Amino acid sequence: MASQKKQIPWNKGKKLNYTVWNKGLTKFSDERIMKYANKISPEWRRIHGLKFGFQPKVPRAPHKIDCQCFRCIGPTYKNHSTFGKGMSEDTKRKIGLITSKAMKGKHNSPKTEFTTEKIKGEKNNRWKGGITPENLKIRNSPVYRNWIKSVFKRDNWTCQKYKIRGSIKLVAHHIENFNDIIDKRFNIDNGITLSDKAHREFHKKYGRINNTKKQLNEFLWK
Repeated sequence: MASQKKQIPWNKGKKLNYTVWNKGLTKFSDERIMKYANKISPEWRRIHGLKFGFQPKVPRAPHKIDCQCFRCIGPTYKNHSTFGKGMSEDTKRKIGLITSKAMKGKHNSPKTEFTTEKIKGEKNNRWKGGITPENLKIRNSPVYRNWIKSVFKRDNWTCQKYKIRGSIKLVAHHIENFNDIIDKRFNIDNGITLSDKAHREFHKKYGRINNTKKQLNEFLWK
């Protein structure tokens, strides 16, 4: 397909046969420009209580001296309608979904992994002699994270109590206690996927020690 020729403007190369009225004038040298510039400036409109725009508005009456209202002190973050209000659960859920989709399948580059290994443990300048509890070390280890992913994958990322998939925070729960039954810590059959809400409900009812499979079955089917 042949490329179309660009249209040439009709006034290309032609000189204007008239002079623009405001040529060479500024708001400091011409009263008309000064008046127009002042009316559209944010500062002038803030002082006179007018909204931004080009339509002339009737100025409001000034407030009392040292007034702290929005119109007198101008916009600040404390005057914003959402100041002091937390995000709703629905907004948090939407942000979480967008973030998870954006980061799905992304991993650190080999260069980043190599740099991370160089500052781990005793190689780090903030090393304090290994004071991290053994329990926390295990829970932050790659083996434990792989166990969590395996449990989620087996249960199809679905809470086994409320049967909700996605859009909620999931927890890989140990059927038999993590601290008591050491040989089953990384056994996939000893894990089950629960939502954060269901996980808190379970431990609130049965405590955090001496948990059994019988307790879990009773909790799931009640």
